[in-house]
Amino acid sequence: MRAYLLSMFFGLTATIALGTSLPVQAQAKIYQKKSGTASFNLNAETLNILNSLGLSLASVESTATPYPGFTYGWKLIPSSVNNEEGTNLKFSYDAQTGEFMALPSGIGTIEGIENYETTLVFNVDKTKLILSPEFVIQGISLTLATDRDFLSSNGVINGSPLLDLAVLAPPVVDVDHKILKFDDLRTYLSPEFSDFLVAAGATKQVTGLEFFDSKSVYSITEVPEPNSVLPILIIGIGLIASRHKF
Repeated sequence: MRAYLLSMFFGLTATIALGTSLPVQAQAKIYQKKSGTASFNLNAETLNILNSLGLSLASVESTATPYPGFTYGWKLIPSSVNNEEGTNLKFSYDAQTGEFMALPSGIGTIEGIENYETTLVFNVDKTKLILSPEFVIQGISLTLATDRDFLSSNGVINGSPLLDLAVLAPPVVDVDHKILKFDDLRTYLSPEFSDFLVAAGATKQVTGLEFFDSKSVYSITEVPEPNSVLPILIIGIGLIASRHKF
């Protein structure tokens, strides 16, 4: 769907060198997000289509101050030892080459999960959709994987994807000020969400309709190395990694 890094986010062919001096190719350092905000504007045309099908937006909770030019802001839930709902994505960045790459999480194709505080409420026209009077999305999770990046919410259509994510511009990393920015993110209604609405009585598919555009800004922190001879991933990242590499 797009070339993503993070897109925040390596192949079994990687070669690991232990206790070797740092080669020219491996100057990247590892970082993780410490805090931040995803700012976004909802697509009015898509909202009108959803309204015609029986799903009208009632409220959106902003949990952070949005970036100038945006209407809403979602607060990133930071990583925590005792907080499994926090953000666990790590990435490498080489300041010399500008190479940005998400690191594998060790769980299948998943590279990381980011969680955001928010609540979205839709009113349901029960003459058009066989659903409860309110359709509520409580909390948003962004899952980054080698094959697909998507947004979901626990308890909503069994945790299936609600929105697919596309990254339309490469990330901007300021290592001096520890800032990471994504200037052009888009989300689109997923096939799973479309099928859910059709099963509830919607008269048309909504797959691929743009739901919101976004700009995300984060503070990052370098992940300390346990020692100076930390194993270094050198070569063989492979075809899968190339999807998530700038």
